[in-house]
Amino acid sequence: MTGRTHLVFTLAVPYGSWDTGLSAANCKRSELKPDPPTRSALAGLLGAASGLSRDRLGDLARSLCFAMQTLVLPENQLQPDYQNSYTPLVNKNAPRPHTRFEQLRPMLSHAASGMTPVQSWRSYFARGVWLIAVTARDSAADRVLSLVDLAAGLRAPHWRLYAGRASCPLGLPPAPRLVDAPDPLAAFAAYGRPWDAIAEDGTFPPPAPECARHWAADPEYPGLPDSGYTLLTRRDQLALLLPAGDKGLDWSRSFETRSLRSYPPEPLMSSAPSPEGLP
Repeated sequence: MTGRTHLVFTLAVPYGSWDTGLSAANCKRSELKPDPPTRSALAGLLGAASGLSRDRLGDLARSLCFAMQTLVLPENQLQPDYQNSYTPLVNKNAPRPHTRFEQLRPMLSHAASGMTPVQSWRSYFARGVWLIAVTARDSAADRVLSLVDLAAGLRAPHWRLYAGRASCPLGLPPAPRLVDAPDPLAAFAAYGRPWDAIAEDGTFPPPAPECARHWAADPEYPGLPDSGYTLLTRRDQLALLLPAGDKGLDWSRSFETRSLRSYPPEPLMSSAPSPEGLP
């Protein structure tokens, strides 16, 4: 099959959590929506596998196009994680703090009257499986890493890979493959089902019954259908970060809003028989 090169890999998450593009504060994440993994989560996953520092993740994300297909829709876990977030006071006449503790000392000691932490929630999901397709942007002037380098990193990760939180490891190896296909949907079909790749006889059971295969992609991904999609807006694009030695990271400008094309589900694959007891 001719076309452009896509890097396709498996993202199987027994238990995890990602930001669905909402603000980190003033949000209650107790209701899970069947959203695909965020762009920032995928860039962080590829960066961790390749050993990139955090200040290069924004450049990596802008040089790539992502597409995601849901194989197993995750289930919401009603075990929210309660968090407090402090916004430090800014005093231009005071010396710059050297540590986060020094920056928050006035609030932690109640020296700053009227200052209270911002409360937020983060919910978790269980048993989600996605196929991820990645290709290089035609407009990217500087390539941070090639698809071959990204595939090598996923096969032998530099750092441990996890799904949003360090306590949530992946459930299956990413099993990356470089696929030549005209569009991401054809690349997904050529890759197949991850449990079929693990067991040649097709008897490796999926973590849950397969769902209707919704898929989504960046609008700039080459080969996308021009109709039949819903345009979503998500705040999960990594922005340019200030050097840590300059003025520190401005976390309020760490993410930008972007668009995402969501397509209706594709029919379930039938390349191998389903395990007994599962549809």
